[in-house]
Amino acid sequence: MNPKVTALVPVYRCPKYLKRAILSVLNESYKDLEISIFNNAS
Repeated sequence: MNPKVTALVPVYRCPKYLKRAILSVLNESYKDLEISIFNNAS
């Protein structure tokens, strides 16, 4: 059984990079993952 990997994406006033960051994680070859996005009060 493979462990689940969590990708942490901190966000602060950069909406134009958020889509790119999410797509980058989704394009990884390892597929058992989750994405946590943290907005730092922007």
